[in-house]
Formats: sequence, structure tokens, C-alpha cells
Amino acid sequence: MYLSFFLRGFSFLIIAPYATRLIPPDYWGAVLSAQALGLWVTLILDYGFNVTGTRNLVSLLNNKLSISSAISGIYTAKFILLIPSFIVVVLGVHFSSLKNYTVLSLFIVFWAAAQSFGPVWYFQATDRLHIYALTDIFSRLLYMLLIFIFLRSSEDYYLIIVLQFLTILISTIVQCTIMSLETGSKIFKLSLVDGINALRSGWSISIFTIITSVYTAAGIFILGIFVPSHQVAIYGNADRLARAGLSIDRKSTRLNSSHRCISYAV
Repeated sequence: MYLSFFLRGFSFLIIAPYATRLIPPDYWGAVLSAQALGLWVTLILDYGFNVTGTRNLVSLLNNKLSISSAISGIYTAKFILLIPSFIVVVLGVHFSSLKNYTVLSLFIVFWAAAQSFGPVWYFQATDRLHIYALTDIFSRLLYMLLIFIFLRSSEDYYLIIVLQFLTILISTIVQCTIMSLETGSKIFKLSLVDGINALRSGWSISIFTIITSVYTAAGIFILGIFVPSHQVAIYGNADRLARAGLSIDRKSTRLNSSHRCISYAV
């Protein structure tokens, strides 16, 4: 698990020295701004399901029909949340320098959706986070490999996010396939009633997380609204390093919280 936490926090910093030699500061600042906006959108789509989804599934582990309904509710809720997420991205791009970077802007929602649609809550509920970790480790290593292979010039700056989206998408598809085979559920069988119930159960945690993470998650993007992209690049690398260190502690806390959640539900 800790290798997964490490790669999630530091994989981007591992490729940064190579990427910044090829990508000029203006482009690099735009990449950092896009990732920061995408990270905040991911929090909107996650909606606290890592806690509420885990708790609900633990109490249903012996009832496949109820598990299928709960999974359907979570994914229906996520599809509903794509609407405000898209609005946030459109407004964010319009009021920042990202409006000059069409490909980056287009892939922000795709990247955030691929990231948040991974069923970490399912593997937490079944106490098998090692499966989630293995798929995540594979996607991070594949991402770094593809960056070193395909990033060849400053005009390839958009690959930083596009390749990240594609590798995370592969990991998410594998995770969802495993979950579907084990539960026999049709993952994307949408149910408006189940979706609304899922939104109701997680709204308090979601609002708290989104508000308290405006600075930590979206700080670089907010900076990009007021200063040119090349100045974002100067601050952004240091910010990513600091957040990478904090993320390991945060993920460890979430792992312990999931175990407490399971114990409480049982």
C-alpha cells in the first residue's frame, strides 16, 4: 500500500526534471494549473464515498442484491456530479490562462472522472486494498514509462495530462471489472433513486472536504488566475513537492480510517 501512496504522490515529481527540460515555463505552468483544477474536480466527484460508500458496503457484504444497488447508486451519483464538475471546469478555464490551452482544458474533466471512478471504496469495504494498490502501482509506472518514451519536445506538453488520463483509465477499468466479476453487478446500471440516496448520505462529508481543500488542492490553479503561467511554474514545483509529502500521511490516515469504518459497521 505504501508503495502505491509513494508513487501517487511522487510519480509526477520523478518525471518533472525530464519534462521541465523540454517544456518551457509557460506551458509547464499551464499543466500544473490544469492538474490543480482537475484535482479539485476529483474531490467533487469523490463526494465522500471513500467513507460513506465503504461504510454502507460493509454492512451489505452478505447481500449481493443490496451491494449491486449500492454500487449503482454511487456511480449514478458520480454521473450526476459530472454536471457541476463540468460547470466548474468551464468557469475555471474561462477565468484563467487555461483558455489558451484547449487540449489541457478538454482533458481536465476526463482526467478527474477517470481518477474518481475507481472503486477504492469497494476494496476498502472488502479489506483488500492491496488489489487496488497493485493496479494503481501499475498505472503509475506505466505513466512514467510512457512519458519518457513519447515526451520529446515542448509541443508535447499536453501529453503530461493525456497520458495520465489514459493510464489511470486503464487502472479504473481493471478495478471495475474485478468488482463486477465478484459482485455480479452491472456497474453502470444507473438508478436515479439509488443515486439520490447516495448523494444524501455523503453530502456533509463532501461539503466539508471541498471547502477545506480549496487551498490545498486548488491553490496552484487559484494562483494561475492572478499571475502568468510562467510564475505558476516557479511556485508549482515546490507546492507539488510539499503536497506529495503530506499525501503519504493523508493516505495512511485514510487507510486507518477505513479500518475503523469497517470495525464500526461490523
